[in-house]
Amino acid sequence: LVPLESAISSKLIPVLIGHKEPGIDVRKLLSLPCHSGGLGIVNPTSLSSEFDTSRSVTALLTAAILQHQRNLGDISNVYRKLKSSSKQHKRETVMDKPALLIHELSPQLKESC
Repeated sequence: LVPLESAISSKLIPVLIGHKEPGIDVRKLLSLPCHSGGLGIVNPTSLSSEFDTSRSVTALLTAAILQHQRNLGDISNVYRKLKSSSKQHKRETVMDKPALLIHELSPQLKESC
């Protein structure tokens, strides 16, 4: 996913903002959701945790399918709970991200925020 992020940072974002390739701090700001002041342009290299979460959430269903189980009642309940927990964690992460990011910004960029 690094080549994709490179293309986003070096080609797409400069066209959108009318400026040269963004620095690391600006790129982090642009990855924030719109309601948090960003453009919602996610850095694809940060999606690996979402892939891992997806694998863990679907692992039970995958195993049931491979074992040709016909009754998925218990598994679907566990699946719903895992999925709900994953969504809640993602929501909390998205909500905390702007506050955490402010502490990481360079002093010059903090002044302009």
